Amino acid sequence: MGRELLTLAITHKVIQDNYSVICFDFNKDQIIPLELNRTDIEGRKGIYFDIGAVTVLEGLREAEINYPVGEKKLHKYLSREEIKAVLNRKRINVERFYRFQENNHYSIIKGSKITGIGIQSIANGEILPTVSFMSDGISKKNVYINDYRWVQFIRNIPEANRVEVLKQYETFLRKNEKEIFFIMNKTRRSNGAEFVYILGMHYL
Repeated sequence: MGRELLTLAITHKVIQDNYSVICFDFNKDQIIPLELNRTDIEGRKGIYFDIGAVTVLEGLREAEINYPVGEKKLHKYLSREEIKAVLNRKRINVERFYRFQENNHYSIIKGSKITGIGIQSIANGEILPTVSFMSDGISKKNVYINDYRWVQFIRNIPEANRVEVLKQYETFLRKNEKEIFFIMNKTRRSNGAEFVYILGMHYL
C-alpha cells in the first residue's frame, strides 16, 4: 500500500484556479498540503479526495509544492471518533502555533468556544468569513476562514440576508456541544508580513 492521506481541509485559490488540499499523512505522521486541479480531486473514476476520507496514493512528489504521482484512490471514510482521535493526538496549543517562525506552517487547534462570526472584504472585491474563538483560555478574534465549504456558503447568501443568517449560525454554534477543531495555516511573506487562516473546521 502507498501513502495514506486523510483529507482535513480544501481551499480554492481563485487567481490560480486550483485547490489546496490539506491532509494528514499517516506514513509520516504530519500535516502536508497538496496543490491540485479540480480533476485531481474528482475525475472520471469518481472522487479522489474528500473531507474525512483516506486517499491512497501510489507516490507523492515532495517539494515546496506537493503533488500526487501515479494512481490515487479514495480508500475509506473515517468515523467521527476516528477523525477526532487523530485531531486530538496532533493538536497543539494556539499560542505555540502563533509563535512558529516558518514561512508556511500548518497546525491543528482545538477550540473551546465560538465567540463571533463575521465577514471581511479582501482584495478584488471578494469577501471571506471570519471567526472569533477561545482556545486554551486565549481569545483569538476575526481569523479569516478559507475553508472552501464556508466560503461558498457565505458567498451564496444574498447580501441583504447575510447579517441575519450569520447571527443565526453563530447562535447555533455557541449552543453546539460538539468538539470543534481548526486546521490553521500561518504564512510569512517576503516583506515579513504574516497572515493566519483557518483552512478547515471540524465539529465532532
